[in-house]
Amino acid sequence: MTFTGTWYNRDCGVTLAADAGVTVTMTGAAAIAPNTGGGSNSYSGPGTFVLAGDASRRTAASYLNSGVRVGIAVDDAFGPSSVTLYTYNGGVEIFAVGGARSLASQFPLSGHAYSSYANRYTFSGSNDLTFTGNMGFWQTNGDTRLNVTSTGLVTLAGNLTGTLDAGRSVIKEGAGTLVMTGSNSAYTRNLQIDAGVLRAQDGTGLSPNCTLILNGGVLEANGTFSRTLGTAGGQMRWLGGGFSAFGGALTVDVNGDGADNLTWGSTAGFVPNNSTLIFGSTRADNAVTFVDNIALGDANRTIAVADNALSEFDKAVLSGQITGAGGLIKTGLGVLELDGDNTYSGDTLVSAGTLLVDGTTDNQRDYTITAGATLGGDGAIGLAPEVGVDVSGTVSPGASIGTLTAGTAGNSNTVTFADGSALLIEMNALGNCDRLVVNGTLDLEADGDTLILTGEFSKGVLYTLATADTILGQFNNVNSSALGRTLPVTYGPNSITIFIPEPTTLALAGGTLAALLMRRRR
Repeated sequence: MTFTGTWYNRDCGVTLAADAGVTVTMTGAAAIAPNTGGGSNSYSGPGTFVLAGDASRRTAASYLNSGVRVGIAVDDAFGPSSVTLYTYNGGVEIFAVGGARSLASQFPLSGHAYSSYANRYTFSGSNDLTFTGNMGFWQTNGDTRLNVTSTGLVTLAGNLTGTLDAGRSVIKEGAGTLVMTGSNSAYTRNLQIDAGVLRAQDGTGLSPNCTLILNGGVLEANGTFSRTLGTAGGQMRWLGGGFSAFGGALTVDVNGDGADNLTWGSTAGFVPNNSTLIFGSTRADNAVTFVDNIALGDANRTIAVADNALSEFDKAVLSGQITGAGGLIKTGLGVLELDGDNTYSGDTLVSAGTLLVDGTTDNQRDYTITAGATLGGDGAIGLAPEVGVDVSGTVSPGASIGTLTAGTAGNSNTVTFADGSALLIEMNALGNCDRLVVNGTLDLEADGDTLILTGEFSKGVLYTLATADTILGQFNNVNSSALGRTLPVTYGPNSITIFIPEPTTLALAGGTLAALLMRRRR
């Protein structure tokens, strides 16, 4: 249903309601209401309104009532910045139509604790949507929930003005990204991230006077983030979720004094039991480094790292020490890099993405690399006696070219490549290559394991791909298609090597063979 005519509200407000499944498109201009105290438009659902007309002459406010869906097809859909757009009791869904849109209207949000819509405002669709006006609060005896399901960015460029009642929060929900760029210093209550990403710099976007609560979502920023654990304004509680970096690298230093000792499930305000640390996002473009030491306690703990498939620079780095009797589970498609000298003694499971061990570990239990996951790095994995590394995915030493060591001398450790597994080795024309060093047994007896060779190669150089105390079997498949030719792989009792003779060597060998044949013919 489309209305193309000019709308005149005269002296009183008008309520427009659309039934479920009905979309009303308004393309006509909204004329000046004679009485600025009236002449307002109220939009009610549960249907949808698409506002595509020129509202630049409006002087009266608009109201969005619970349950309505509103598509913004022009930037001034509700009028200029001097006109206020009110929302009542949550349950409102807003989305941009036909491309990125920017709304200048002031945008007060109501918040009733008794609302059946739980004070939730949903921002959906695939186009970017920006609010340049201030977003304030009215009738605020409940939390305000900003639910971003949009695959486009939703940006609050204005300020959060006023404040909620004591103990109330603005809660970021939904898997999408909410960007806050206003100063927001007037906002003093909780800002809680339950899901998705909130992109904001501490002090700009993220109010320096609010209490930040990470509760399953991610704060995305750059530079240095440092807040003290606590419940007061300017402090933070980390109940789950975490951080990602955008626009530059991000360093996270809890309590602001270097590598504090934080105990998972025990330190007040830091990651309770059964919660997951989350790093990265699908939009992150740089590395986030967490500097504090983490004690795992005696339980298995999960760290998830999301991946931006369009960036090669996004990853999470734990530069502190990981201790405790518990184990570590790596999930998510992104890269987690362990740089510390870690002493945790539980199992390590890489169930997705990549784990780079660039530091050292000591007395580890079993490492398991599942199908589709990758273990890499330049570090050393020290193992407890008679345990091993079980590989169903990929081992790729280094982050570029480097050496990864697994096992502890004398501890009877085994690195086993199962069916479908792979050892990925990068070579270069300078004669260098990745190397896997096993203090113990390298077991290659599975029928379906593969050696993958990438990069460049140089003739006349001996490349050592792996060494071990004992090597059992050999890779069933060798894939060197990235190098443009098949390379000769040699398996010894303690090493796997490649040597490609120089052309002159080949020619000399050919000449010697010809001479011998001539002698025999004589």
